[in-house]
Amino acid sequence: MKKKRPANTTSASASWLRLSLTRLEGHDWGDPEYDSYVVRTVHELRRKPIGELTDEELRLALRQQVGLKYLVPLALDRLNEDPFRSGDFHEGDVLVALLGLPADFWVGRGVWREALRAVAAAAVNSLQGIGADELDEAYAEFMNA
Repeated sequence: MKKKRPANTTSASASWLRLSLTRLEGHDWGDPEYDSYVVRTVHELRRKPIGELTDEELRLALRQQVGLKYLVPLALDRLNEDPFRSGDFHEGDVLVALLGLPADFWVGRGVWREALRAVAAAAVNSLQGIGADELDEAYAEFMNA
């Protein structure tokens, strides 16, 4: 039975954190058909309980637009604790990954969009004058979408 996340919640459900994307979406992708780091890693992380995903795995899944209806609330929860959570690239790269999602993803997801706007605004405001160019640019593009 496929589980669906309510459209207007921002918090990841504790029971869902124990399930993998494969279980939540009700679809196993099988083994990767292309041998690259990204393809192998995304296939692996789909089988891992979402609550056990590292920030790097979360960042990668967001960038690849995998499991968004489950991973965006998880990312928002983590960013509420620390908006500068990072994967393997730089501080704040999880936030940059969320801000980089296409504008059409946010249609009908106003609660999530507003939660992201609040986290991003707080992060940008705390960096005034520090020179966090990538975050500033990603935030500006998100706000203009």
